[in-house]
Amino acid sequence: MQEDIKKKILEIYNIVSNKNIDINKTSKNALLIKDLGMNSISFVYWILKIEEEFNIEIESLAYSELKTLEDLINLIISKLNK
Repeated sequence: MQEDIKKKILEIYNIVSNKNIDINKTSKNALLIKDLGMNSISFVYWILKIEEEFNIEIESLAYSELKTLEDLINLIISKLNK
C-alpha cells in the first residue's frame, strides 16, 4: 500500500510541479521542501490535488508536521483507514 501511495503522490507531484522526478529513485525519506524543491504555494496546491485523488482532507495545521515523503504517506494511510 505504501508503494502505491508513494507512486500516486509522486505522479501528482510531477504534474503540479511540471517536473519529472524518477518515482522509483525517490526515497521515502526525501524532504518535501529541500529534496523535492517545493515552495509553499506549490506544496499547498500539491496537497489539494492529493486530497482530491484520495478523497481525504488534510488539515492545514498538519502541513507543518509533514517533513518527508514518508510523513505524507503515513498521514494518507491514517486518513484512509478512518
